[in-house]
Amino acid sequence: MGKSMRAGRCAGMSRLAPSKVFVQALAVALLLSATPAAASIRFAGAPGIGYRFPIDSGLADLYGSAPSLHAAGEVLIEPLPFSTAVEVGYSWSKCDHAGAPFFVASAESKLQLVPIEILFRLPLRDGPLAPHAGVGLELLWIKESFRYKLLGEQGDRDAAGSLHPGLVLVAGAQRNRSPKLRLEGYASIVSAKKKVTRGETYEPSNAEKVNAGSLGLRIYWRLP
Repeated sequence: MGKSMRAGRCAGMSRLAPSKVFVQALAVALLLSATPAAASIRFAGAPGIGYRFPIDSGLADLYGSAPSLHAAGEVLIEPLPFSTAVEVGYSWSKCDHAGAPFFVASAESKLQLVPIEILFRLPLRDGPLAPHAGVGLELLWIKESFRYKLLGEQGDRDAAGSLHPGLVLVAGAQRNRSPKLRLEGYASIVSAKKKVTRGETYEPSNAEKVNAGSLGLRIYWRLP
């Protein structure tokens, strides 16, 4: 994979069924939120922005790093020592295929990622600036599209969006004074299969697997 990729050819990810483990973890999170009223339960929402860096070298060469948007809903049930959060992100990036053949006037591919995470964060210390670490499950939705202009005619090839289960690790710190901010780094590990777009058909590329996960930074503004 690289920027010199020929027109009409674009790396993609094949469809995988969502993991049963992810569904079970979501059920556990919902059960935790249904604890007796005697427990102290606090809810918080958090919009955020970030920046991600693909782990796979092929995806990094083709698309590079990209900005991301985030939204989170979090619940803290005392006396449990950790919080449980459901988080959704969105990231997009484009690639202009400058090395396309001379008869291709233009060629561009676009990658869209929507990670859905169930995260368990453990505060490491109390105070105005509290560090934390966490682990969770991720369900990554991937969609690639390809646009080109060949011999004066505009064409496009869209791969169907697909879901891929994986793991995510986070570490960061939270400011507990106003404004309440959370800065954290994360690493996601998501196995996905490549496939190649050729003309109007999708052909498997020998089930070659790549890590479609990312390294990234994100900052949240916690509400309330």
